[in-house]
Amino acid sequence: MDYNTFNTQSNNNNDNNNNDNNKKKDIIINNNNNNNNIDIYVKQRNTKKSITVIKGLENDKNKLKLMVKDLNKKMCCSGSVKKDEDKNLYLKFSGKKIDIIVDYLISKYNYKKNNIRIHGE
Repeated sequence: MDYNTFNTQSNNNNDNNNNDNNKKKDIIINNNNNNNNIDIYVKQRNTKKSITVIKGLENDKNKLKLMVKDLNKKMCCSGSVKKDEDKNLYLKFSGKKIDIIVDYLISKYNYKKNNIRIHGE
């Protein structure tokens, strides 16, 4: 099993010192889905603009929100977590920055490059 950590701030009321109230806490995320295929779709919105959709990730909304927040900063674009007809969660980003997404999934979440498929490039 592969584990990744995210830093989030939490208030720790059990500490007696007021300086420790904004202590950073590590959240461990278990990646059991490393063998699943991840599909990245690029859809042309108009002549210059496009939309990138990532499907095949896990269905935990909180983990996906953390992923969107991190990718928004890296790609300098807007992104969101959406639900399809089958109630599966997917990520939707404005722009066409596939290389940044693939590098992020490989480095941060230890997904294999063979399991990431790109459609409509």
